[in-house]
Amino acid sequence: MLNQRGYFGPADHKLFGATHRSSNAPTGAALLCAPFGEERKCAARLLFETATALQQDGIEALRFDYSGTGDSPGTHAAATISGWQADCRVAAETLQGAVDDAKITGIGARLGANLLLGCAAAEGSPSSAASIRRFVLWEPLPTGAEYLDEMIRRKQIKEAIGAGQAGEYSRETLWQDSEVVDFDGFPVSATMADELASLDLMATLNNLPDCHVLILHVTGARKLPLTWQRLADLCAERQGFELRVIHDKPFWGRLDHHQADKLLNATRNFCLDT
Repeated sequence: MLNQRGYFGPADHKLFGATHRSSNAPTGAALLCAPFGEERKCAARLLFETATALQQDGIEALRFDYSGTGDSPGTHAAATISGWQADCRVAAETLQGAVDDAKITGIGARLGANLLLGCAAAEGSPSSAASIRRFVLWEPLPTGAEYLDEMIRRKQIKEAIGAGQAGEYSRETLWQDSEVVDFDGFPVSATMADELASLDLMATLNNLPDCHVLILHVTGARKLPLTWQRLADLCAERQGFELRVIHDKPFWGRLDHHQADKLLNATRNFCLDT
């Protein structure tokens, strides 16, 4: 088996990534898309372990850094949702070129799952990225607006703990005095915030062409919240869609190592079932 790290993509859109190759011709391929910010740090080991496990299964896997993150060029302050979706397409096209006709499964964690769905190109598109018709979505964001509001609430709480008081923030006012706002060391521009707030998983799934989609909802709760129940209902109505509950700890909120075997095994089985 062979792991390769380096830059890929066209001259005007370079990204840094790591390819996990098996010693034999690949039986499939997987593109792994990471979460945002601190969640990316928490999920890094699980994404590596998933890529390694798929490599052992004969599936070539590609992990990569979005523009302005990790070792990819650019700055986080200049990053946008649309730009990161373009990164996913570049990565998908690069992976497709490396594995010829092998089918690609897209594996996205949290925000990475929402970004990855942008690779499901419109029906009939000549883009090689259109070959991604299989997706495993790890705890995708039901809406970007709720996620952004949660980021803002956490910012307020940390400021209150640190300084004894916190400002009254909202999506409408936070970017009025500055084009870039810091969230735990991750600067977010007004454009990024607007694009993030516009993400709607239900709408995106409704507009997908024919695909196979496995949504893995990781929770300790016995009952689905209303938002997730609606997603479950949608999956029950769409052929090739499934929402599966994984009773486990949240992989995106733990810096300590946690062996997420249920999530990993469900992902491997889906990738092998071509």
